This record gives sequence, structure tokens and C-alpha cells, in this order.
Amino acid sequence: SDDNLESLRRRFKTFQAETVPVIDTLRRIEDDTLLKVVDIRGDQSLEQVWEETQKTMNSFIANDVLSANVRLLQAAVNKDVETYRSLCADELFEVEDDTQDGSDGSSLMSAEKVMLIQEGSDEEEFRESNFRCAEMTFVTGQKVSLSYDRTSDSGITFRETRIWSHQGPKGWRMVHFSRSSTP
Repeated sequence: SDDNLESLRRRFKTFQAETVPVIDTLRRIEDDTLLKVVDIRGDQSLEQVWEETQKTMNSFIANDVLSANVRLLQAAVNKDVETYRSLCADELFEVEDDTQDGSDGSSLMSAEKVMLIQEGSDEEEFRESNFRCAEMTFVTGQKVSLSYDRTSDSGITFRETRIWSHQGPKGWRMVHFSRSSTP
């Protein structure tokens, strides 16, 4: 059995020998890396430990999503189609195509066209973005909704919502986008 005092001692010894040195190294280099060590007190109730763990993980997710959103918006401003495409999920480029016979009825739209449709025309240009009323909702641990008011260079304010999904090794990708005028 694995639930006796001797097993516990072996596990603790392994933790001290193999895990503690890694944590100590991460603490020393955390100013130079995205990796962070967070201490969560284990002497609290299970609910308090869970709440603190969830709060910490959500802060990491929020940082990742906000960083991806900034890169996406910067790519749109710079007309950097390659970066824009790399931050969008593949399904954003699928369109219904009635002209194809015998296929599943879908084809791919170019990244340039998708970027133009989503990010607006010259009249709605966002060279210098002004944001306010930002809201982030954690739909699941792998899906986040980010909404904010964004004012174009011409002074028109829109409410934008971008849904981000964590897609494994690809990281965070935008899976949905909507924009509406604000009153």
C-alpha cells in the first residue's frame, strides 16, 4: 500500500531532493522569465486553497489573453497579416461556399480578407486605440471572453468582444469576434 508513514517519508524526501531545487532555481530567475513561483498556504481550508489557486491561475490566464489581444491589435494596425493569422483559430477562416459541388461546402478565406472584415476599413482605422470599460469573463479554464469599448481614429466608439480559446501547443487563439456601435 502507498498510504503508510514510510511511503510518506519517501515522497517527502523525493520532493526535497527533486522539486525544491527546481523551485529555488525558478525563484532566482523569475525576473528574467515568464515562469513564476506562487506560494499558496496549505494550512487553510480546502475551499480557501482552491479559491487562492483559482485566483492565481486566472491571473496567469488573464495576462496571457491580454498579451495575445494586444499582439493581435498591433498586428492589425501594422497590417501584419502573418501575425494576425497566427493569433486566430482556423475556423475564423472557413466560409460557406455554394459554388463547390460535391464538397463539404466550405472553403478558406484569406487572412487579409478576414483581417479587413474584422478590423474595419480606412474609415474605422485604429492607429491609436483608446480603450475603456474592459471586462474579462472566464467561460472555462480554456475559454475567455474579452470585451471593451474602442474608439477609432475618426472618433466612433465600438463595443468589441473577442472570445479566446486555449488550443494546446498553439496557445491562445481568437475564435470569435463581434463589434457593435455604442450609443
